[in-house]
Amino acid sequence: TITEFLQSNPKTKISTYILLDHMDWMSEHPDLLTEEWESIFANATKNPKFLWRSAAPDADFVLDTKVKTKKGKETAIRNLLQMDDETASRLHQLDRVHTYTSLHIATLK
Repeated sequence: TITEFLQSNPKTKISTYILLDHMDWMSEHPDLLTEEWESIFANATKNPKFLWRSAAPDADFVLDTKVKTKKGKETAIRNLLQMDDETASRLHQLDRVHTYTSLHIATLK
């Protein structure tokens, strides 16, 4: 899994995360989403970029997930990411397959 890779490579710093739709399958297991995003944030470079697709019309199930910051404070992912809804919407219109309901692009605040 992404989580296992990141946890087993803590010194690996990643600048771009293409997460596709696997988080849809984790939506009923918020503890797994929390663990994955905490690992993502721990392995992220200073200005990482994120992209994911979803069958859900919005990203709330991801953005509402609680994580602990590097300072140990608990917060929702939405407080850590700057969503680029305009670019995501524009690019989603160009999707040739239209398998997913939504596309999400973000950077770290």
